[in-house]
Amino acid sequence: MQFSLTAIKNLCWIAVVLFVSGDLLAQEAEQKKKESPVESPVESPIELQAAHDELNEDLIYEIEKLLEWCQENNLSHAESHLQKFTIKRDPDRQYLFILSEFNQPASRFPAIWPDELKSKTKKLFQAHIDSLLELAKRNVDAEQGSKAVRLLNEILFFDPQYGSVRKMLGYQTNNRAKTRMVVKPSRKQHPIFKWEKGSWHLASTPRFKIDSRANKEQTEQLTVKMERWLEVWRQLFFDYYRPVSQVEKWMAGRSSQRPASRRFDVVFFASREEYIAELSPRIPGIEASTGYYDGQHKTSFFYASDDPLIEDTWRHEFAHQMFQESRQSVKSPFDEQFLWLGEGIAMYFESYIDHGGYVTVGGFDSRRLQYARLRRLKEQFRFPLEELSKLGRQEFQRLPDIPKIYSQSAGIAHYLMDSNNGTLQKSLMEFLELAYRGRLRPGTFSKVIGQSSQEIEEAYAEYLKVDPKQIANLIAAEKRRELALIGVRLDEDSLDKLWQCSKLDWLELSGSDARGQRLKPLKSCESIDQLFLTGSKLDDAAVEILKDLKVRDLDLSGTDLSDKQLGKLIESKTLRVLNVAGSRVSSHGVRTVASQRPDIQLESNFNSGRN
Repeated sequence: MQFSLTAIKNLCWIAVVLFVSGDLLAQEAEQKKKESPVESPVESPIELQAAHDELNEDLIYEIEKLLEWCQENNLSHAESHLQKFTIKRDPDRQYLFILSEFNQPASRFPAIWPDELKSKTKKLFQAHIDSLLELAKRNVDAEQGSKAVRLLNEILFFDPQYGSVRKMLGYQTNNRAKTRMVVKPSRKQHPIFKWEKGSWHLASTPRFKIDSRANKEQTEQLTVKMERWLEVWRQLFFDYYRPVSQVEKWMAGRSSQRPASRRFDVVFFASREEYIAELSPRIPGIEASTGYYDGQHKTSFFYASDDPLIEDTWRHEFAHQMFQESRQSVKSPFDEQFLWLGEGIAMYFESYIDHGGYVTVGGFDSRRLQYARLRRLKEQFRFPLEELSKLGRQEFQRLPDIPKIYSQSAGIAHYLMDSNNGTLQKSLMEFLELAYRGRLRPGTFSKVIGQSSQEIEEAYAEYLKVDPKQIANLIAAEKRRELALIGVRLDEDSLDKLWQCSKLDWLELSGSDARGQRLKPLKSCESIDQLFLTGSKLDDAAVEILKDLKVRDLDLSGTDLSDKQLGKLIESKTLRVLNVAGSRVSSHGVRTVASQRPDIQLESNFNSGRN
């Protein structure tokens, strides 16, 4: 094919035009790129948590400098006050800050402080508040609604009168709380239980209605507790019942947090006997419970008790009620599947500990997690999660190992909430939302969580293992009644924390190195009834300490305990049950125990049971 000279000239001209046009278009695109704001990549939950951790560390560093200044100026009262703000946080635990609904402080800076200290502290706190507010916005951008709400509440810990945040969270701009409580004698007969007028109290807040047969003081205490639990629950599980766009509107000043759309109903009996007598005709099997939420009638039933553990049950049933009633839900979301998770997340809320200005939930030392760790790591109990998820309520409750199943359920719920700085929380809330709306389909769990059931089980087993450094994060040690530290490579520093556990009932140290003086801190734990050292390493120094402990039940099975050491051990005045099966103890040693201490029930390779 031949082209004329004119055609060739035209083609060249077109090429020049295209080249110039392309260059102009490229320049224009580059100019627009410079003029347009560049969108920052969305930060991950791990990055955002790291930023929060850095803020906390910087704050503690600056407060410690203020504490030094206080020491130099003999301001001991200011030291103790400032130390309340140096909260060294455990990454495997949730920290949630709440104002007292009925006794809000007017200021974080006492009037007796010198002006220089006030100025330094206000400047420090204001800078920290600005950083928290900016971090809350970053969490909103990353669609982390719950984390953003927690940060807003944390701001009020440093300045309860911070007006813009008070408005966002639904508080009045003055010092008055957003909740009023009224407790008064009833003027009518109870509509259900037919209690005579005046024989029961009606407690009411904008968020709760409590019909109570307990006395006024007990009723008020329960009401205050439930208001605080609700504040914590709404922060912890915000992503379950509200979209992140709500927080975005708060921060833009277009709306604020509102009270629950309905009041939650509670019936509070005067005693366990009354609880059973009134409910047994209506609820079969109620006598086996210590609290109950009736999803059909949307009411929780509790009774007054001096048992300190009763509040765990209250919070458990409270959690069921909040999940069921805080958004549109089907009546029985877990009757056909995933009952383990419905119960597990309620047991997770049992781990709530109130520290005054803030609350912690979760953590390696939570009560339910001790039993989960014991059954998985020591007893090697495991019910395949995929099979467990398929069980409906009736099948689930007929399982022969139901206490162990409940422990596993609680443990996996802790894993999903607390592992890796809580990075799975938002996915878990998405799944719970689908479950309560009755929209689960095969494969939904793995798809939403992002892990298969097998992957969760494997990660969960690792999560249960305690690093010695975690023991330093033990909180409320004086309240701990049980602690499982199976297989931990204990050292003197990590065990030294245990001296604070003055109310410990049982301690699980199986698979540990107990030689030397490692067990010495346990001498301060006078309430330990059971101590388990299965497969642990012992020596004469350890046995000398063990005989002085006030332990009734001691498990030394699988250890290298000798006859000579056994002879020393039975000098203990409190020992009544001793397991030496699989140890170096001989038949002669067993006979010695039988003759010298017939009051000891001995388990060994040569006999079983009481001598």
